[in-house]
Amino acid sequence: MRALLSCRLSWTLLVLACAAACGRQPERGQAIIAAYDEIAAADLWPGFAPDSLPLAVYDGRTTYLVRHPDPPAEFAPVAGRPDLWSYDGHYDAVRANTSTEIGGALSATLLGGSDTTHAPATLAAVLLHEAFHVYQRQKHPAWQANEVELFVYPVEDAGLLAERRLETEALRRALGAHDETARACWAGRALALREARYADMTEGSIGYERGSELNEGLARYIQTRVSAEAQAVLPEGRTFAADDVRARAYAVGAGFAELLDALAPDWKTRLARGTATSLDELLRDVPAVERAAGCAVTADERTTARERAEADIAELLERRAALRSEFMAAAGPRLVIEAADDALLWPERFDPSNVRRLSATEVLHTRWLVLGNGGSRLEVLDRSALSEGVGPHPLFNGVRRLTVTGLAGEPTVREAEGALVIEAAGFEGTFHDARLERDSTTLVVRLGAEPSD
Repeated sequence: MRALLSCRLSWTLLVLACAAACGRQPERGQAIIAAYDEIAAADLWPGFAPDSLPLAVYDGRTTYLVRHPDPPAEFAPVAGRPDLWSYDGHYDAVRANTSTEIGGALSATLLGGSDTTHAPATLAAVLLHEAFHVYQRQKHPAWQANEVELFVYPVEDAGLLAERRLETEALRRALGAHDETARACWAGRALALREARYADMTEGSIGYERGSELNEGLARYIQTRVSAEAQAVLPEGRTFAADDVRARAYAVGAGFAELLDALAPDWKTRLARGTATSLDELLRDVPAVERAAGCAVTADERTTARERAEADIAELLERRAALRSEFMAAAGPRLVIEAADDALLWPERFDPSNVRRLSATEVLHTRWLVLGNGGSRLEVLDRSALSEGVGPHPLFNGVRRLTVTGLAGEPTVREAEGALVIEAAGFEGTFHDARLERDSTTLVVRLGAEPSD
């Protein structure tokens, strides 16, 4: 390990020295990878070897591929490092900070091109977060949430929101406690509040929270252990918005992990062995937490939490209406895809961190969405789109309509191999059995059977 770390450091210094000698900044992607290789040497989790996993980094000009077992042919070797390849431009598979398959190998990916405000070391910690997801998918595939449940999570319930925030505050107090007795006491109170809240929730919503805490919470925990800009996972005053369910799971999961470090040092081994299936279950089994008493939530705290929850939900509903109005009022051409019942579109990929449910049937996607139905397929990237579903789930019972507004110019339309191909900035789609309609501002693509007279 010491020799390997020395090699890594030497390569990092070589990157920087060569850049200085040439009078220019080092390639940002290579600087991020060099920083990653340094932090990857840390002992972070049993069995997690981040220095052995494939990575893909897009830095705004070049996509770099690291430690890939069989690089796609489009990538060229980088001189001086036999495990590094480059692609001139944005490689199509690198769509987000995530884990995805590239050339048959699950790889951690980082979109670092648009982020010039953070140092390479900070972005390297984000990349490590994604590498931990690769490890999770390979070794512990059950450590994840069903993202379908996020869209039907009861964010409009003021009582549940108030209890959720009281639980968050109890967990924050446990993390900030200065002795084990107080830490265990507030941890026990957080678990009691969770148990009472879960009694009024569906199994799907409960599973979403716990799965997200294992998936994103543990990855955030790993990230904060090496981040150059690490902050408290639950900073004072952060209550999380009513619909900020996913972001809260990142913080709460990392918070549970930090508490377990302090109260049950063997928790990682137990979790890996499957003797517990959630972080709160592991914490509940800690003897000090089980014996803890006191740390009560006051009546005033409960009243305040309920009043704020009611006000925040009213604001959420107003904000949803405003977002929809703003989206629909965007200036410029628009594109509408209408699917008949026999040609409904189905979600293939989307960015769960950048979606907003606006109504029982409508979801605003603000970064990335891929829909298809076997014969037709479309992708929206780095722009907003509004989907409308047909059933109790706004996405996974099928999508009848997709609207894209505020296009910079008229979409281009052409035919290719019997299909209708439509392209615009941030949109591309290939449609079979499609009919086209136009008016002064809108291009409508109709899929499926024509309505009968």
